[in-house]
Amino acid sequence: MSHLGNEWKKAFAGSSNAKGIVLEKIGIEGFGQKGHAVGDIRFRLVKVSGVSLLALFKEKKEKPRS
Repeated sequence: MSHLGNEWKKAFAGSSNAKGIVLEKIGIEGFGQKGHAVGDIRFRLVKVSGVSLLALFKEKKEKPRS
């Protein structure tokens, strides 16, 4: 994700992995032979520790410290 500017990276500033809630998972390429998954799985992350990503991105709120 080095092609994105710093403003997109600020949401998880300083954390190597963030705790969040995954609301939906979608298989992009579906299933291959014998029912095995093929391809990547895309997911949408909406909240981190009860704070919306939009609020974190617009710098209206900070990620709560644990």
